[in-house]
Amino acid sequence: MIQNAWICEQLAYNLLSVRKLEENGLKVVFEQNEVAIMKEEKKIIEGKLNGNLYTIKLWKEQEVNSANGAVEDKRLLHRRMGHSSKYPSPSLCDTCLKGKQSRLPFREIGESRKAKRLLEIISTDICGPITPETYDGKKYYITFIDHFSHFCVTYLLSKKSEAIEKFKIYVAAVEAKFNCKIERLRCDNGGEYASHSFRELCMKRGIKIQYNVAYNPEQNGVAERFNRTIMEMARCLMFDSSLRKEFWGEAVRTATYLINRLETKALNQNTTPAEIWYKEKQNLSKIKLFGCNAYNLVPKEVRSSKLHPRSEKMLMIGYADNGYRLWDKDRKKIVHARNVIFEEDGPEIYPNILVENPEEVDNNENIEDEQEDSIGVNDGNQMSRRSTRERRPPAYLEDYEVEDHSNLFAALSAGSMLSDVPSTYDEAVAQSGEWKNAVQKELTSLQDNKTWELVERPVNQEVIDSKWVFRVKVINGQVERKARLVARGFKQSEVDENIYTPVARMTTLRILLSIYVQNDLFFQQLDVKSAFLNGSLSSPVYMEQPQGLEGRNPNVVCKLNKALYGLKQAPKCWYSLFNKTIINLGFTQSKKDPCLYFTNTTLLLIYVDDLIMFSK
Repeated sequence: MIQNAWICEQLAYNLLSVRKLEENGLKVVFEQNEVAIMKEEKKIIEGKLNGNLYTIKLWKEQEVNSANGAVEDKRLLHRRMGHSSKYPSPSLCDTCLKGKQSRLPFREIGESRKAKRLLEIISTDICGPITPETYDGKKYYITFIDHFSHFCVTYLLSKKSEAIEKFKIYVAAVEAKFNCKIERLRCDNGGEYASHSFRELCMKRGIKIQYNVAYNPEQNGVAERFNRTIMEMARCLMFDSSLRKEFWGEAVRTATYLINRLETKALNQNTTPAEIWYKEKQNLSKIKLFGCNAYNLVPKEVRSSKLHPRSEKMLMIGYADNGYRLWDKDRKKIVHARNVIFEEDGPEIYPNILVENPEEVDNNENIEDEQEDSIGVNDGNQMSRRSTRERRPPAYLEDYEVEDHSNLFAALSAGSMLSDVPSTYDEAVAQSGEWKNAVQKELTSLQDNKTWELVERPVNQEVIDSKWVFRVKVINGQVERKARLVARGFKQSEVDENIYTPVARMTTLRILLSIYVQNDLFFQQLDVKSAFLNGSLSSPVYMEQPQGLEGRNPNVVCKLNKALYGLKQAPKCWYSLFNKTIINLGFTQSKKDPCLYFTNTTLLLIYVDDLIMFSK
């Protein structure tokens, strides 16, 4: 053992003094290119000649704690100190990995890996569902961002499965524009991107798909961050304009149009994505205030007389290829216009714009050829401009007064008038206590009927949700507010059982009415209250707990026992129960019409939950 030695761990080699060895009673022998250190004629260390020096291998003996005599290595000390990084373990510590492992940092992409041309790398992502739906039934939007120019193209979707069709449209448009192919597509592992049809499409076009690793959205950070930027700007546009939420799709389109014309630090200074995409400087004088008043010129071909107004007041809600997208609040339509004068200093606010059956029309002529901004605003459902020919009422209306067309329009539009009937649960409970009482009454009725039982959320089972439907009815001169809970059965996957349910034929009804008149029979019309809730389900269906139910728990769902309104199999369950019950009462089912039942004295016809009975 060598004592009183200096250990220098940073030196490549330690130097050993022969004199110090002899002072410690050791003997050093050099012979035949070897060295041996001996003690009492016993060889304890040996080495070999290496170059001009003899080398031997030494080891450091662990220090002994005189207090407890325990060996204190680094791993033990690391464990004693609670696996602290201040006392690191000399090797990989399994306990530290279990208790402290975190995500690896994302490094900035080097210049060599960045896109060198247009369409080399495209990132895409879908945002949604967004509630409420847009005025034309859209719930999602999909973006395609080119990495070289950072130009974004946005399309609105009704459902995620439309992603592949929008991708086909995008690929065809950009390849025709730039005469080059898309090389790589970056996206997440969503079903719309991972489907066989989508992968096959990319394979045929030579596009390599680069999927994210699960739960690592940063790998598609360009699309993720762009969607966030779009939504932030869209919210600001909506709040500033005070338009209804159903116009969020127009705000998203407008936000995309504006972001493409803003400078970004991802590009060179004083450069915008649109300048690279179109290869020319963009004219920002076209930009107008979203949601402001817009006075659209009425073409002379549309004016009915010399005294017809030359302008119509609308709302500016976006940009078209060669003009603007305007909302005609009177006709509930989108109008593409060019000859427009804007009122941006003091816009009138329309917080309660009614949206119903929207259409897009092109109400302008002589539109100049300008560049096409691919932001997905042209949906292909534009109507031709209105004809100026004189319209006359049909002959069957000659016996009626229809000269005042405004009154006729009001009568035909009676079902489209504004009302205070809420469309959602939140609106109902915020309006008055009567709607809340109607909701509680419906929930109490469903619970008393044992429509469902609360169970833990099942694993690998489909769980649908529900919706409240509100109506105002006049019963015996009294206005009553009704609330009905319906299941959103359209979200159910394919139902294995047969769900076909017959309905009464109109021919059968006419024959019965003839028999009724000819034989002077007794007539009675019946309506079965909550008919579907009488039918029992043959297979389990799980539904989220409805709004308004006390003690809602996200880990607990409703297992439906009864055929709640809205389920695909609900009509079949009710019809099967009715058919069995009515036959047990002595009725016979007609072979010609399965909804007709009869006895010697009574005829009974069922149409869903309405009954008509004829008897002597």
